[in-house]
Amino acid sequence: MPNILSRWSTAVARVPLATRFRLAGVAVAVTGLAWAGWIRLTVAETPARAIPFDRLKVEERQLEVIGGKFAVEAARLTRWFDGLWVGRDLAVTLAVLSVAVALILFWLARVAAIEPIDDETPRDRP
Repeated sequence: MPNILSRWSTAVARVPLATRFRLAGVAVAVTGLAWAGWIRLTVAETPARAIPFDRLKVEERQLEVIGGKFAVEAARLTRWFDGLWVGRDLAVTLAVLSVAVALILFWLARVAAIEPIDDETPRDRP
């Protein structure tokens, strides 16, 4: 078993770091977008809020009296953020996150491909 692991680790070490980042970016993008598509196709549409709009406004007014405008905005932000992880909105969230992570990995691949400047070599001066 150690022999197989050592062969595998030396084979991976031969692959340049930029290539490994690119492969990871492709894997993240393909996997994330595939899961997002599957979720989008299989999950039913999220039903509209069961709480009537008038009741929601009364609760917001009471929250504003108790905690101020900041508490109302924090509650709205929390409600929006919680909605990102349910139903078809989860598919959109997953797609955006996977594309963002893939772009970061592609950027890291580009940075890793840059040759370092060697201070030992003499530079030509005009």
